[in-house]
Amino acid sequence: MKKDMETILVKSRLFALLSLGFSYPTKDKHHQFAQGLFKASVVEAVAGLPLIFPGAAEEQVEGLETVTPSLEDFESRYINTFELGPPSPPCPIVERAYKEGGEPANLLFEVTQFYRHFGLEAGQDKGLAPDHITVELDFVHFLLFKEAQAVDEGSDRQPYQRAQKDFLHRHLSWWLPTMAKRMEEDATAAPPFYRTLARLAARLCTAELDCIVAESK
Repeated sequence: MKKDMETILVKSRLFALLSLGFSYPTKDKHHQFAQGLFKASVVEAVAGLPLIFPGAAEEQVEGLETVTPSLEDFESRYINTFELGPPSPPCPIVERAYKEGGEPANLLFEVTQFYRHFGLEAGQDKGLAPDHITVELDFVHFLLFKEAQAVDEGSDRQPYQRAQKDFLHRHLSWWLPTMAKRMEEDATAAPPFYRTLARLAARLCTAELDCIVAESK
């Protein structure tokens, strides 16, 4: 049981790190990225999940060291990759940009309902849309943390697992791989730092969904 809880916490930690990596770069964040502090934390988490990320952890995160020393330059690359572009950014980091058909308002309502079910108003304090990648990743981090807490207390973990399964299936596990593939197919679409983050996030989301589905059978 202890090992199970520790694995859940490592997954939770990695979701939180990926959310941080995709957030708008500030001076403090850029310092973590440029000094290798962020990469070291990701390496530690990846190394703790060998079934999801087999092989050397350092190789899995190759690209996270490619951070420009200038915050202004790094910030500009972020904006040009995720926020600006004619008529849209090369790689949007909101789910609605990848959804064909349907009303964006319906998607935003559904995502928001997931958050509110657990008493969260995710993203509002940071002025982010509910379908922003950092908000969605952070929500799964929260669910995993609550699941680990339930395991530790001997209480029911199923509500958190069901929420993970539904949320990953309906949201992150389909659009994140699409974004990651776009980055891989066009190396000019995003800097290596973000291509690596997208690849890690896509793999983690699909693997976590597969794990939950397998456990529920």
